[in-house]
Amino acid sequence: MMRQLLSVLVFACMLPAGAQKVLKILAIGNSFSIDAIEQNLYELAHAQGDSLVIGNAYIGGCSIDRHWGNTYNGKTDYSYRKIIGGKRTIQDKKTLKEIIQDDEWDLITVQQASPVSGVPDTYVHLNDLMDYVRQTARKPFHFAFHETWAYSKDCVRKGYNEYYQGSPLIMYRSILNTVWQETRKVGINDIIPSGVSIQRARAILGDSLNRDGFHLEKTYGRYVAACTWCEFLTGKSVLNNPYFPQTINPALALVAQRAAHEAMTFQKAAYIEPAYCVNGEFYEECPLSVRNASWRYYTAPSGKGIMAVTIPGNLPDEERFYAIPEFKIKHAAELKELIQNGKGKKPGKKQPVATGATLQEQDMLLKEMVHKFRFE
Repeated sequence: MMRQLLSVLVFACMLPAGAQKVLKILAIGNSFSIDAIEQNLYELAHAQGDSLVIGNAYIGGCSIDRHWGNTYNGKTDYSYRKIIGGKRTIQDKKTLKEIIQDDEWDLITVQQASPVSGVPDTYVHLNDLMDYVRQTARKPFHFAFHETWAYSKDCVRKGYNEYYQGSPLIMYRSILNTVWQETRKVGINDIIPSGVSIQRARAILGDSLNRDGFHLEKTYGRYVAACTWCEFLTGKSVLNNPYFPQTINPALALVAQRAAHEAMTFQKAAYIEPAYCVNGEFYEECPLSVRNASWRYYTAPSGKGIMAVTIPGNLPDEERFYAIPEFKIKHAAELKELIQNGKGKKPGKKQPVATGATLQEQDMLLKEMVHKFRFE
């Protein structure tokens, strides 16, 4: 589906030699869309030879319900922020209809207000909002959903404790599960995984991605989200993109680009094959803190095998960020049932063994690089 989206948006038009396709995107958003697309995104795309027109229909803290309400009451609550040629203009007191009809958009994105982004009951008017946007747009376009990020540990924003027990990990997983579930109900197949990329960056940089507990840190935090959008929109790997803001160093740029690329790789995979299961959570690679644990090997009737271990307590959060959500695992229920029955065998010489986690070892090197650039 992602490949189909990109072929339609970027490569479908037959252009004269030397001509450039301009991709026009509109976010129906809130302050989290400001964080993600209003800085760095245009420059990242331009640096790799792509051209964007970026629109943002902004109301601070706006939820899907409020956007939907604004479609039939015509409120002029929006700040219309538009970037053309790298230059931003802002028009206040706009209706959503005026913004949608201002240009011929190729892609329109929606997102939920961050406090309830992981609460399924708050998505009931998503399909209504989408119907209105389709009826209002000047030409056919594609929908995508912007999956936003979890808060930091010390965030005190309303709803954080109520819905997520004040835990970034619980909020992150709630967002992933809810967005996957609710977008499929309304036929959105394309998700911009900013929530995953921010969490992957947290595994390296620690809990430093938010400036106030929920909005993104203005330099490398926002850059992570922009890298995610850039790879989603253009279909090109953001790794080694030459652009990064002067306010960050090459090590931080590498962390951001890699986090975004891994999030996009994760998102595009229909299913991910786990090799390990720790306390009922699935992983592609062995978490470092348990690689010397006493594992057992399980073979499912389908022929799939997995190493599993149960340990007292939980893994550290930065390792649990690597866990694969069960909706990305084809045989998750079957594997969990096998492991719960406890009939696995200890690995023999011909069985896979826990030998380390390449991605986590790379992260350790990146942490050293970041520390060096920051403090030397």
